[in-house]
Amino acid sequence: MIEATLATLPLTQEGQLQPVDAATPPEPPEPDRERAVKTSYLPGMQRRVGVVAGVAVVVTTGVTATVISQAPEYEGKFQLAIAPAASETASETATEPAIPQPQIQDMNQRIDLPSPEVQAKILKSPRFIDPTLEQLRPHLSDLDYQTLTQKLRIRVNPDHTVDVRYRDDDPQRVQLVLEKLAQVYVQSSQDCQDRTCKGIAHIEAQLPAVKQQITDLRQQVREFRQQHNLTNQDAQIREFASRTAEIAKQRAELEGKLAEARDHYSELQQRMAMQPNESVAMTLLSKDSPYLNVLQQLRAIDTEIAQELGRLDIDRDKVQQLAVRYQATQNQLYQEAPMVLQRHLTNPQSNLQDPIFQDPTYLNLIQQSLSTIAYVQTLDHRYQMLLQTEQTIQQQTEKIAGLLRQYADLQQQLQAETRSLQSYFDQLEILKAEATPPTLEWQLAAAPTLREDALGKPAPIMQDLKRDIRSGAILGLVMGVGVAAALEPKNRWKSSPV
Repeated sequence: MIEATLATLPLTQEGQLQPVDAATPPEPPEPDRERAVKTSYLPGMQRRVGVVAGVAVVVTTGVTATVISQAPEYEGKFQLAIAPAASETASETATEPAIPQPQIQDMNQRIDLPSPEVQAKILKSPRFIDPTLEQLRPHLSDLDYQTLTQKLRIRVNPDHTVDVRYRDDDPQRVQLVLEKLAQVYVQSSQDCQDRTCKGIAHIEAQLPAVKQQITDLRQQVREFRQQHNLTNQDAQIREFASRTAEIAKQRAELEGKLAEARDHYSELQQRMAMQPNESVAMTLLSKDSPYLNVLQQLRAIDTEIAQELGRLDIDRDKVQQLAVRYQATQNQLYQEAPMVLQRHLTNPQSNLQDPIFQDPTYLNLIQQSLSTIAYVQTLDHRYQMLLQTEQTIQQQTEKIAGLLRQYADLQQQLQAETRSLQSYFDQLEILKAEATPPTLEWQLAAAPTLREDALGKPAPIMQDLKRDIRSGAILGLVMGVGVAAALEPKNRWKSSPV
């Protein structure tokens, strides 16, 4: 008996009896546990229902009070219809009643009108509203464009009639606004030639001249580009800038070489005890025909190279060939310079009585002077040609820049005329959309009237109280559920058993 009892007691892993907490009551049976849970959550559910109901009542009451407290508004309306223009139906409209009916017999016939949305925007546009406000200003000075259009309701019907409604808290204002609007709508369509149609006629009269101007400018741009070969002038300007930089570098190098060569020649002159203006070597060179012929050939080639470097479309192959010829001629000139003294000494007609020609030291100095002068003359002419080339390139660059400015001016004029043409088309489209078709015009199908009660007095627009209260009640329930849901975790924590 005791062993059976021990077998039912909880044991530890070591086989010892597991202690039982005396403060922890035994778990109740399953049915008792469900009953305890329901009993613990019942107060929380009651509180949530109360919160939902309370919030719903408050919101519904507020909505109802707001609706009831609103000032009454009055509404009036009139109806417009499309009818043939007066010029085509003058004989028929003479016998028509004061409020003509729509003159379109076949509702399925095609009517070239803007879409209903566009028509509604047009009827609310400044074309109609501004004249209406002008007429209303002596009577309703506080009315402006925004207020009028906000209270104005326009609906285009499938039968091409238009319902125009206006709402305000003063019935007299409603009646006055509707009367002026109806008058402006009808008169504006009938007086199209004095307003919109005149604008259309003016623009259409300007279009041929603008189109012709654009055609002429396009032709000028095309001819200007072909005449001046403006295919890639930006690249040519960059090429000129690179060429100018290279020439400036060469000229700087030549300046240094020229200064060094001239200093060497001055030293030779001093060693021969000669003044700067006394030059035996220069005199000999100026009288030697073979040397002068080669020097002239060298300078001619140098000039041709300078001219080629200053061209817009430089022929690099030709420049390379000229450079080869220049180098060969320059070498020939440097060979001819020392031979000038030998030809002078062996010439029977030469005057050799000067002691300078008898002294070998002086003859050696003269020989060096001849070579130095030839070198200086070559460098000096090359330097002058580089200066001339720089000036030519600068002139060509300025010419290209001027051509590009003229070309840009022509393009700007063309763009301006194109924008002007597009602006004319945009304005024309707007005016044509606002204007009634030439064969149709707005007519008054129903005169402005106020909504009246059974006694013929202006009846205010009653708000749908049931609908607003129902909406308020639904809103209150939704808000109540939201508040209850927000409070649920806190209530559950408070009501949970310990």
